[in-house]
Amino acid sequence: MAVSSVLSSAVSGLTQSAERVGKAAEKIVTADVPKQAKSGSSLDVQDTVTLSDPSLARTEGLIELSQAETSFKANAAVIRTEDELSARLLDITA
Repeated sequence: MAVSSVLSSAVSGLTQSAERVGKAAEKIVTADVPKQAKSGSSLDVQDTVTLSDPSLARTEGLIELSQAETSFKANAAVIRTEDELSARLLDITA
């Protein structure tokens, strides 16, 4: 796998993690806000549970936030490792 492809994947992962953080934060903040189904839409079981239990929505948001944090850290570690390897390669070839 080429270095640019590794960096591209890691940066993409960072971006996705940041988006997940935003969605998780929104879920946590809006957990107590009453939700109403749009007219004409059908709710599935998961929507019904989330609508009726704000503490469950908050907990789900916190779990998603933790998962996004772990993903962000992993992608940052990939970038750090690639940087270290590139520096070593330059030292060897210089």
